[in-house]
Amino acid sequence: MLNYERNLAVIKKRFPHVLEENFIIKEFVQDGLKLTESLEKDHEWLAAVEASVGGLKSIFVYGFGQGLGLSDLVELYPDRIFFVYEPDEQSFINAMHHIDLTFVLEHPNIYAISVGNKQLDNLFSIMSTHIQNEMAFVASRYYIEQQIEVLQSTKNKYLDYKKIFESNQNVRDLFRHDWIRNSLFQIPTMLKIPSLNQVIGQLKGATAIVVSSGPSLEKDIHWLEKLKQHAIIISAGSSIQALAKHGIEPHLAIVMDGGEINSKIFSSEEAKRAPLLFASTAYYQVSDAKEDGLIYGVLNNDDVTSYFMDIGQKEKILHPNPTVAGTAIQAAAWLGCTRIILMGQDLSFPGEQFYAEGINHADQGYIDETIKKAEHNVINVNGEYNRTTAGFLQMKERIENLIAILPEIEFVNSTRNGAQVEGSTWKPAEDVFEILKKEEIDKNIITNLIEQSKSLTLDSTKVEKVKEKLIRTKDDIFSLVTDIDQTLKLVNKIRELSRTKPAKCQKNLELIEQNWANIVNRDWFNPLYETLIPVEIGRFDKELPSIITEINIIRKSDLIAEHLGELLQQILKQSSFLTEVLSESIERMDGLQPERSFNVRI
Repeated sequence: MLNYERNLAVIKKRFPHVLEENFIIKEFVQDGLKLTESLEKDHEWLAAVEASVGGLKSIFVYGFGQGLGLSDLVELYPDRIFFVYEPDEQSFINAMHHIDLTFVLEHPNIYAISVGNKQLDNLFSIMSTHIQNEMAFVASRYYIEQQIEVLQSTKNKYLDYKKIFESNQNVRDLFRHDWIRNSLFQIPTMLKIPSLNQVIGQLKGATAIVVSSGPSLEKDIHWLEKLKQHAIIISAGSSIQALAKHGIEPHLAIVMDGGEINSKIFSSEEAKRAPLLFASTAYYQVSDAKEDGLIYGVLNNDDVTSYFMDIGQKEKILHPNPTVAGTAIQAAAWLGCTRIILMGQDLSFPGEQFYAEGINHADQGYIDETIKKAEHNVINVNGEYNRTTAGFLQMKERIENLIAILPEIEFVNSTRNGAQVEGSTWKPAEDVFEILKKEEIDKNIITNLIEQSKSLTLDSTKVEKVKEKLIRTKDDIFSLVTDIDQTLKLVNKIRELSRTKPAKCQKNLELIEQNWANIVNRDWFNPLYETLIPVEIGRFDKELPSIITEINIIRKSDLIAEHLGELLQQILKQSSFLTEVLSESIERMDGLQPERSFNVRI
């Protein structure tokens, strides 16, 4: 048991995410240590590894085994960093019981370890965050001999993950100020209305029709008036404009996007009438414009809302999706719908059209240019090809991924002439009507659900708690600025000191490390700044392994002065913006007074 306790202590300190899936509570299995390694150094394997690694500075190791081969790698490459993945949980647990692994677990060049398939994406996230150049991918002898193909497939999975990760980072950078502002400004509204979490499963067995704004909607929009009596009509994003033009009020409208253009999309009185589900980072003036019929959902990447409203990760039930239709599908699933119909989800340009008639928020020049440059093709529901874009193909893939993880829900694609959607069955709107015509849906079904879910009184204790956190954060930004100024003074000296007074430079480096820890260990720092300057933080994180492993004090000082110095300046630049939006959010909270509601649950 001593081995296990020693190993567990190191893992808790250095790699706590390994414990998240609770696999560590599994017991030792006698004779289960199948991934054994020789005590002798495996020179043949090391030579093969050297051929793969070459001059690459970051190394992914598939297979932990008993840590012996990994220990030899660390000895062979003292200037490299390692990301280690062991797919076999039981083997890792047995090794923890059988061997003292602290000799390798404590090594500073072991940057991350993940165990089991559920933790692979977490490891990919760490790698995508910290690695900017090409990585070497190697496997332990066991996996080379028994499952060599998994190394290449894992590398391919990582490259796919990294591509999406970088795309998401670029989107976060593009909308960073909007997302912070939207999240903070919507907090007062979210404190007084129901959340999607409160209505989970309330419409069990119902059918939902998710309406998007693709050109095929024109051909079938007249069916929605008939279908409204038999299914829950959910308008996704800008499709509300097409519905409003034809006098159709959906049971629920959804807004997910954070851009100001959404004010135009939801500007008409007809568009404002429908109950509205807004994502926590959606454009705040859309929800501001409605006095009732509101419900919200928190995106699981919205760290700002979750921090200030003290919302746990499991409570953030909406996953970000490149299309608002994906958000609508999730909402329908959480409501308990067992059949979801997709309409207007073309994901392509049938007839060289982008939008259905009535969608008028987009610039026509942009639309024409996008269609003109479309260089991909996708099979439509008629077995023919439509032109499309890489962006639409990504949306299609993400919708198909959603469908794949919701096997209990029947998906029907009723987008006439639109792209085929894997996991759904194609049925035209007239056939859908025949299927649903005996089902009945109250026209106020969502309105009633929202009203019944309202609290009898506003939680004044929670309001005050959130407001106090906002005030404390705003005040602490002034202290942060002082800490950064002091740290920058130290950073600006280390280049010269490293060349003239290395001992004094070393002391400055230790002070810089302490100051930096004080800066980033504020509980509000990551939620705000990782949203506000994701690219700048990502750039620094990619340099961090080189800074950590650099042993030459001159080169180390140059790296810190260049990269940490730049990041500190970027943090300073955003402090006034943060102070401004926090102040306005606090003012909005001042107008939030507890009011008694006369809605009585029956």
